[in-house]
Amino acid sequence: MNPRRLFGVFLLAALIASPGLAVAQGGPHQLTGVIQSVQGSSFTLAGGRTVFLHKGTIIRPTGIKLQPGMQVTVTGALAHTGHGAFNADEVDVARRHHM
Repeated sequence: MNPRRLFGVFLLAALIASPGLAVAQGGPHQLTGVIQSVQGSSFTLAGGRTVFLHKGTIIRPTGIKLQPGMQVTVTGALAHTGHGAFNADEVDVARRHHM
């Protein structure tokens, strides 16, 4: 098996094992998950990963206040602090579907 294909297999296995993290190759990283708690300019996803917001972070839909229980997709980069922290450039809140 060639190295690229092997990497893809390992990446897929990691994503299946850790559904709270989806990594986009060659571009910004993405996380998906449910907000567990909000602390000022950061929040914690279920599973314990901390996401830091900065002055330019885009939150969609515009004007929404991030709250526990919201399903989000976060685009940004891994923080240099280690421990799985993440710096958010964009936070997209999933729209709830009512039946």
